Amino acid sequence: MNKLTEGMILVSPVFNEQEVVRQFLERAAAIAETTRLRGLVIVDDGSQDKTCDIIADFARTSARPKIRIVRLSRNFGHQNATLAGLTVAEQWAQELTVPFVALIDADLQDRPEHLQDLLTAMENSDVAYAVRRSRAEGPFFKFAANIFYNILSRTSNLKVPRYAGTFSIMRTHVVRAILSNSDNLPYLPGLRAWAGFRQLGVPLDRDARFAGDSRVGFRGLFRLAINAVFAYSNLPIVLMALLGTFTLVISFIAAFTIIVLRLAGFVEVQGTALIIVSIFFSLGVQSIFLLMVAYSIRRLAADAGRRSAFVIMEDKILDE
Repeated sequence: MNKLTEGMILVSPVFNEQEVVRQFLERAAAIAETTRLRGLVIVDDGSQDKTCDIIADFARTSARPKIRIVRLSRNFGHQNATLAGLTVAEQWAQELTVPFVALIDADLQDRPEHLQDLLTAMENSDVAYAVRRSRAEGPFFKFAANIFYNILSRTSNLKVPRYAGTFSIMRTHVVRAILSNSDNLPYLPGLRAWAGFRQLGVPLDRDARFAGDSRVGFRGLFRLAINAVFAYSNLPIVLMALLGTFTLVISFIAAFTIIVLRLAGFVEVQGTALIIVSIFFSLGVQSIFLLMVAYSIRRLAADAGRRSAFVIMEDKILDE
């Protein structure tokens, strides 16, 4: 049997999505047969509305796809909730002998119908991910996103694709590689790029949010961007190196200028000037040392112990 017809497990994290989750489930059910969707893992990231009740009600009235709900003990954030879903989905895929695991958010900005496009791209790939050809966010968000992707692409040691989020399909061995090398501040597109294998970007349009407001928000996206920059780029170290070099150069120029002017008899050097130069020199030396410390910490971070990225409170297949 062609592996593209053997099915997949779909993972979707949710948090207070009562306004949109039923529509998402209906659209996922509508493509279940054509995409051979064998199971849907919904990760409830600490919702406090009727999201879980709506999911349970839908599972009682719909035979396909089989829905497995994973409830976390609190809100751990979108990326950690996604890791929890991947963990459960990878194990479930092994039990069902399913070769693919897919990721999609439930807000319907990414269209479930596009899973077929990603699945088609998997014929000669290990990973197929959506590249946002167009997006419905406002101009400020687009401007901020452009800055983020430019910084990440120019300073990263990896080829982290631009305008690619979590919407993707992966073979199970790629999922295992991601899970075995993740941390408690994950950035899924970066982890996916780090894993390597054969990856293919598929240009797709992205819609506006179906209903309600984003549960991540600008603050959450900013925090995610900071995590990504520190984990997958050299920007912090480059900035420290530039800062240290700049202060050292300025202090040397200032010291040289003061000495020349003093010897030429144009100025009388006061103690304050020497103190200022000494402070600048000291700051430059400290920046260089901090650079070395930061580099050492980054090298050791991969071997450091860590807390779990999430805590699963409940894991069950609905309507069984």
